[in-house]
Amino acid sequence: MQAEFKIMRLRDALKMLPGVKPVSAMKLIGEWIEDGLSPCCEPGYDPDGEPLAVDVGGKQILLTALEEVKQEEYFSAYKTSPQGAQLLLSLYADRVLPMSGPPGEPAEALVGYAADGRGFRELHEAERTRARIKREAKQALLSDPAAVSPDALTPELVNDFFFFFFFHGKNKMGHETMEIGGLEVSRTVQLYKSNSGSKRGYSVELRWKSPDGGEVVHKQRTPFADNRRNDADRNWGLPE
Repeated sequence: MQAEFKIMRLRDALKMLPGVKPVSAMKLIGEWIEDGLSPCCEPGYDPDGEPLAVDVGGKQILLTALEEVKQEEYFSAYKTSPQGAQLLLSLYADRVLPMSGPPGEPAEALVGYAADGRGFRELHEAERTRARIKREAKQALLSDPAAVSPDALTPELVNDFFFFFFFHGKNKMGHETMEIGGLEVSRTVQLYKSNSGSKRGYSVELRWKSPDGGEVVHKQRTPFADNRRNDADRNWGLPE
């Protein structure tokens, strides 16, 4: 399965350009994008007319190209696509970005990233495809517990099986057993509350016998388990 592609942060990309002032450069790129968008507010603007562009250092650069350089998603850090990185390298070569020192050789990491060539739309589509393939593979794995190798069992995988067959996304309390990879596996869940009762946590215990006959036990405790509210010897936290 294809690995997830990490989209580069714009600030990181700018730091890979020797001499560039990242904060000033980000601000300037934002101003170019605003200038490119300004015709949209004018009377009689035709969205089907000439593509929006802005003059940068005597060159007309399409707004769509600038938006590949600087894009914000869900209030996270600004990102730049490989297409945007290509434009950044071009702007750097033309010396139109704010500088604090002489230019040098761009970092190989940025050059390699730019060589990928994809824009945000292609990257997002590829990520959706990757996530779908991963989801379908996980669904196929969980739907056939008998096909799992006993040596492949981990607490995370066992929990996934129990959620898939019994809990459907909710942490169900109590004791359940099922067969996974020919082994009988049990899961015990207990609920504990804070002394005030305003917070809660779950203690989870997984048990199964390994192929060599040894018992495998995984426990996940909650700090609330030691509270007086959950202790019969201390009268469940109630006044004597």
